[in-house]
Amino acid sequence: MSEPKLKPCPFCGGEAVLKKVPNTLITPYYVRCDNKECAMWVATCNRGTAEEAIELWNRRANDE
Repeated sequence: MSEPKLKPCPFCGGEAVLKKVPNTLITPYYVRCDNKECAMWVATCNRGTAEEAIELWNRRANDE
């Protein structure tokens, strides 16, 4: 099974990347915009999973 595709950054349209923070339990996964001039990112909390980080990143205000 493949991971869900990350949507582009909602602010600049840049490519999103999923990262794992080594040796941590609090926010082990986060997604960030790969554009060095954009500071957008989202992290999971309370031992979140990669899938949860992707779901948070892909959420948009106009989603049904």
